[in-house]
Amino acid sequence: MKQLFFFLLLVISLSSCQKIMLRYYGVKQPKEETASSLYDYLRKKIAVDSQQIAHFTGYQQYAEFGPEAPEVYIFNREGYRLRYKPDSIDCSGGLTLFLEQWEQMDKLDIDSSLQLSDWAPFFQQAFSQKSYSMAEDSDYVFFIFWGKFMGRINQSAYDWYEQIEAINAKGKERLELQMIAVDPIEGWEKPEK
Repeated sequence: MKQLFFFLLLVISLSSCQKIMLRYYGVKQPKEETASSLYDYLRKKIAVDSQQIAHFTGYQQYAEFGPEAPEVYIFNREGYRLRYKPDSIDCSGGLTLFLEQWEQMDKLDIDSSLQLSDWAPFFQQAFSQKSYSMAEDSDYVFFIFWGKFMGRINQSAYDWYEQIEAINAKGKERLELQMIAVDPIEGWEKPEK
C-alpha cells in the first residue's frame, strides 16, 4: 500500500511539473494564425522582413516534415542540408556555439538525405503564398522554426535570428533567413479523423 501511494505521488508530481513548466514559459494551446498575426507578433521581437516569414502549406505537410521548434535547418547553395550539431548535442543549442565560430562553415558535414528541392514545396511564404525558392546570390539559407503559441521558448530562435543577421552584416557571405511558423494557419484543410 505504501509503495502504491509513493508511485501515485510520483506520477502526479511528474505530470503537474510539465504543466507548471509550460505555464512558466508562456506556452499556450496553438490557435489558427494569419500571415498578419505572425508578422505583427514577430515584429515585436525581432526586425524581421515580411518576406522572411513562411509556414507549412497544411496539416499533412507539417506532420510529415515539421520539426520540433525551436529548431534550425541550414542548406548550402547546392541545396544540401548541413549538419551543425555535434553528435553529443541533440537539441539546437549547438547552433549558438556554431554561429560564434562561423568561419568553420565550410567544414560542416553534408546530410544528403534531405535536399532543399524535396523539402521546400511543403511550405510557402506567408504573404505571397508562393513556394520558397532560394535566391541565386545566397550562399546559405537558414530555416528557423518557431511558434507563436510557444511563448518564451522562442527566445533562442530570436537570438539565432539576431546572430545570423550580425554575420550577414559583415558581408563575407550572403545568408538567407526564413522564419518558419509551426502554428496552424487559418484556412488549412482540417485533417480527417
